[in-house]
Amino acid sequence: MKFISPILFAFLLIITSCDEDIEDLPTSVTIKILSIDLPSRTVSLVSTQPTSGIKGEWSIVSQNQIAGTFSDISDPLANFVGDVFESYTIRWTLSNGKDEMFSEQEFIIGDGYTIKELLDAAVSLCELVEYFPLPDLVNYGFAASDLQNCGVDLPELVQAGVHAEELLAMGFSPYELYQNGASLNEIIVAHRPHYITLLDAGVPVIELSEAGILVGEFNSYGKTDRELEAAGMIGSLADIDGNFYRWVKIGKQTWMSENLKTTKYASGEALNVGDYADAPHDFGKMYSIYGTLHGDVSATNPSGVQGVCPANWHVPSIAEWLELRNVLGTESALKIKSEEGGYWEVWSNDTKGNNLSGLSVLPAGVGSHRFINIGLGPIENYVVGQQALFWAADPLEKYGDRQVAAGMRFDFNFYDFFAQVGFDDRYFTCVRCVKNK
Repeated sequence: MKFISPILFAFLLIITSCDEDIEDLPTSVTIKILSIDLPSRTVSLVSTQPTSGIKGEWSIVSQNQIAGTFSDISDPLANFVGDVFESYTIRWTLSNGKDEMFSEQEFIIGDGYTIKELLDAAVSLCELVEYFPLPDLVNYGFAASDLQNCGVDLPELVQAGVHAEELLAMGFSPYELYQNGASLNEIIVAHRPHYITLLDAGVPVIELSEAGILVGEFNSYGKTDRELEAAGMIGSLADIDGNFYRWVKIGKQTWMSENLKTTKYASGEALNVGDYADAPHDFGKMYSIYGTLHGDVSATNPSGVQGVCPANWHVPSIAEWLELRNVLGTESALKIKSEEGGYWEVWSNDTKGNNLSGLSVLPAGVGSHRFINIGLGPIENYVVGQQALFWAADPLEKYGDRQVAAGMRFDFNFYDFFAQVGFDDRYFTCVRCVKNK
């Protein structure tokens, strides 16, 4: 039988006694955020309370540029002070001297708050710029100049949706805005003569045209018809009958600038004799709605209704006419009416068109069979010299025992033109076509 020496026995007794004195760690460790005080950037924390024989300690696992601090690294109810919009990961560790366990919490001070709440908490705009998408700040109403003072440059301001008018007021030139992606349309709407500055700086004619500058304005600048034709602003086309027409680009649309005068569809099929007639003087021809649409209708933009138009061209819908009016802006009818009207010379002494658009709308009036109640009589023309009317591709509507169609109407004493639904299908009007895109 072997005996343990007294010294070894005492050592083993001490070891056993120490193991019995070690406290067990809890089954889990938690961290909760009680509150966040934005003005002081203080986060109030609560974590698992250490029991007797166990120690707790706070530490920072990761942080961005601005360091944070704890009010007491051993207090489970400590406060943490950091900076707004900084990302922090903190840890609460419990240890019994032999083992340890911990929990981590990640947070961003200010995350989830609205812009207004942050402003009320004295968060500065420059701090907001570091965290919020710029479009959100622009939409909230912050001035572009204030954003610029916080380090936001011109390309970022443009990308964020700051209107060109505001940027121009800050001293940026029209060409600077153009170079940084600002809308040419916005630049021109802010001050139309800016198109001259942009032309001088080398902005292509076709881009300015799509932004709303009209062929007459380019003429005033000094651009010749040859230059405008080379730039894709004007040109000519032929129909299946061999008639030639001028066309003009207005905005993103390309319009015939003369009234249609064909007697055949692009397929070669002849129109019915009762579906067209000569317009007065040299104003082309007039067509019935049925001859115009040839069995197809559409209210979309573009309509896609070829109808009586040449190949690769179509009858415009009301939506397309309204797009044209939107590009022309104020006094749209004056910009579209011809300065001359053939036999009539002008529309009216007090509303003479300037034809800046180049569309050259003529006062052909409207045609109708005189004896509409007893059969088809000869076409007679009304309101010649006072109105121009054009069919649209929109669906017809039933009205009593008749079908009524949509169209656009220009009056001699109106400065703008407007859509009109209610043209009796017995009338004849002129047709203008739009090029397919």
